[in-house]
Amino acid sequence: MTQTLYGFDSANYALAVRDFYNVAFHQPHPPGYPLYVLFARGIDLIVHDANRALILEGVGWSAAAVACTIALGRGLFGRTVGLVSGLLLLCTVGFWGYAEVAYPYVALAGETAALALLTYMVLAGRHRLVLALALLWAVSAGVRWDAAIFCLPLAVWALWGVAWRLRLTAVGVAAAVVAAWMVPTILLSGGWDVYRQALADYLRVWSPQSAYVLGDFASGGDTQATYNLNFLVNYLRQMLGVGLVLVLYILGRRFGPARLASDYRSRFLALWTVPPLGVYVFAHLGEPGYVLSLAPPAAILIALAITDLRDEAAQATLVLRARGWRWLPAARVVGTGVAGLISLGVIAWNVQAFARGVGPGRLPDLRAHDATTSAQIEFLKAQPSATTFVLALCAELPRRAAVQRIRP
Repeated sequence: MTQTLYGFDSANYALAVRDFYNVAFHQPHPPGYPLYVLFARGIDLIVHDANRALILEGVGWSAAAVACTIALGRGLFGRTVGLVSGLLLLCTVGFWGYAEVAYPYVALAGETAALALLTYMVLAGRHRLVLALALLWAVSAGVRWDAAIFCLPLAVWALWGVAWRLRLTAVGVAAAVVAAWMVPTILLSGGWDVYRQALADYLRVWSPQSAYVLGDFASGGDTQATYNLNFLVNYLRQMLGVGLVLVLYILGRRFGPARLASDYRSRFLALWTVPPLGVYVFAHLGEPGYVLSLAPPAAILIALAITDLRDEAAQATLVLRARGWRWLPAARVVGTGVAGLISLGVIAWNVQAFARGVGPGRLPDLRAHDATTSAQIEFLKAQPSATTFVLALCAELPRRAAVQRIRP
């Protein structure tokens, strides 16, 4: 667990937790993340440390992501895939590292996994859970709104399969919960006009750095999409690790046209995975933590690839033994051994990448950040408090500077 705030956004969240909530002051930055701050405030009542409260909230979202991934993997493909996918997610490089800093990106993993699990349960016949799905969708929109957008196609699929009364009730629940956090967000930020202006200023800064949807072709949309794609590939490698190689293997086996047409599980995974990929390439990809929304489906796909390779190895062993290679172990033993070695290899690579690698969310990065920030804080504390001010300039607020006096 890091001892200092990890980034500029972390400071915004911490100020909202410790002092007051106001999107116009970027506490936090637009659109506001009100429930993320609210949950951290609840934890802060116990720990009395905004940074620690935000990290503990992230740990909670991480635990939810692992639990929901295990349950969903088991429901879709059986007990083995469920357990392996949960273990793989737990040991994913970026997932592990970002759970130790005051950032909300592990919440993306928790939200997408939980929403996908509830969608699966509704599709499996437990129709009344569509109300829980609506509630969680609305809560997710108040924590990390992008997770709610990514899972909207899944939610619509679930709604489509239930009775119209349940459908209307679910929509009403979602609307009521969104209103319950949206209205206070606007009021605490100075009213609708102030909130709208803060959001417009924020988008004015970031839209030229986005492609097509938030920007346009004249602002470099085509170039920006290529730029986003390059960063997406790099971020996926950094955050999700070597197991992505197995995702390439499983794509050809499980996501061809015939399989998509005949197996709803493949359609489910595709509908879960494609929306965030499309947004990251054609709209906005801010930093590596964004791709943690893809960590739960990636873990399930990797686990599925491992079990498929287990079955392939067992089948190959049967063929070879039939051709006279009697010295080979039993097919089941070979298959299990292959699956175990691959799983251990992926986990071992991820562990060493976290412990020794260079990149965001790695242990050396977290330690270096803590050391540097702590030294800066100690230097500032050594200055005369009566005459020392910190001037913090934010690129997102070009016309405004925040001035804060160092407390004694």
